[in-house]
Amino acid sequence: MNCRILAAFVFLLNGCAQSSADVAEFAHEWGQTRRGQRPAVQRKPCLLISSMRLSEISSRIAAANPAVFEGPLEISKFCIGVNGQLSGADARSNPETLTVEFSAQMLERATTDDQLAAVLSHELAHVALQHQGFGEIPPRAGTDALFLEIQAESKIIQSRIVELAKSKAEPEKIFALNAEFSVLLGKMNRRIDEIYGEENAHLNWIEQEADEAGAEFFVRAGFEKNAFVDILWATGKGEGEDRNACSLLVEAARTVGTAERRPLRGNKNHPTTCWRVFHLIVDEWIKAHSGQVN
Repeated sequence: MNCRILAAFVFLLNGCAQSSADVAEFAHEWGQTRRGQRPAVQRKPCLLISSMRLSEISSRIAAANPAVFEGPLEISKFCIGVNGQLSGADARSNPETLTVEFSAQMLERATTDDQLAAVLSHELAHVALQHQGFGEIPPRAGTDALFLEIQAESKIIQSRIVELAKSKAEPEKIFALNAEFSVLLGKMNRRIDEIYGEENAHLNWIEQEADEAGAEFFVRAGFEKNAFVDILWATGKGEGEDRNACSLLVEAARTVGTAERRPLRGNKNHPTTCWRVFHLIVDEWIKAHSGQVN
């Protein structure tokens, strides 16, 4: 069995367990999001192309959020720059190495520093919250009895897979256990969706959390909040989305004061652009942080 797959299983089933000493100063609970974790940094040479623009913006964000970007997360320890091999309008982060990389096209697409700051804040949030990918377990699931019951059953299957892999057992036996594990994984994912009351929450809650926390970094640093919305639309992966129709949904929620009509969240590893914009403006800026955002 592929060792990387085994490692993914181990990470998925162990979840996000950590000691209280590992918890960062920054805290933001998902929906009402979760805590960050002190990174175990793997020092590597920074091979990205430096950018004065990115350097200045990252320093401004860090200065406005000192409780986050200190100690292990001191901004001078980050590797932030342009990756010439990265295609499209894209930006990525690696929490383990404190790396945030941008494509050249993303720097071009973000026409203002405020827009670039929005993208950078989102990626810095991934690092601050130590997002490690699909193996993350949303916080409420970690205390749900049914989820934990399914997870415990999955751990038994996982240990058997590891034993068989070590003993170089017949591949058919491992494949059969993999099939059992897949069924249990499906049950865990469905339970996460039930706990949060959101379809496909298990797929894209990490992006929601990075939007929430990143937007806080961004606003504290004094950037124009509308630029966050603009760059979401400029780089959104949703096809056929209508910004004007989305604005009507946001305005209706703002006027009536309720969120009865919400945009579809989508079933990709990123929520739809309209869902992200609606969540940011209505759930975060109007409701959760009313009075803190101009």
